[in-house]
Amino acid sequence: MSELNLKHRLLLPGVIVVVTLYLAITNYPTLPEQIPTHFNASGEPDGWGKTSFSSIFSLPLLQLTLYGIFSGLLYLFSTRQDIRPMINLPNRDQLTTEQVERIRRIIVNGMSGLNLVTCLMLFYIQFGTFQVVKGHWSGLGSFVWLFTLLIVGTAGWMLYQLFILRK
Repeated sequence: MSELNLKHRLLLPGVIVVVTLYLAITNYPTLPEQIPTHFNASGEPDGWGKTSFSSIFSLPLLQLTLYGIFSGLLYLFSTRQDIRPMINLPNRDQLTTEQVERIRRIIVNGMSGLNLVTCLMLFYIQFGTFQVVKGHWSGLGSFVWLFTLLIVGTAGWMLYQLFILRK
């Protein structure tokens, strides 16, 4: 299918999920009573809350859930012989085998990118929260906007590729 097999596509995001969970487990016992629970558009903490299991482990659990969803979809799109029933395009039954393979490549590459960027973003927010708590950072900074642009850009790239494929 492509130069990267499914195992390679899932390895780096999987490692990021494990590292994020490890950070939560190792930092949880040493956290103060109050931690930042929300950051404004500039990345500065604007909401504080009591340290609890849910406040520390919600991001790693969200990350694990999204990783599982993306991984499942990547597995289906990578291994299924005919993906026509899985795609929502007009006249999908009239697509040539070559078009279906190009669509598969677009979807697998795009979802691999979204999986990686989403895992990185949630890791960065978790890591940044711990840095703010320790006093090493004053906030997350505007770096989170880069992740937002990458996510929107990847989705836009996928839509554009599918649009030009129809012509």
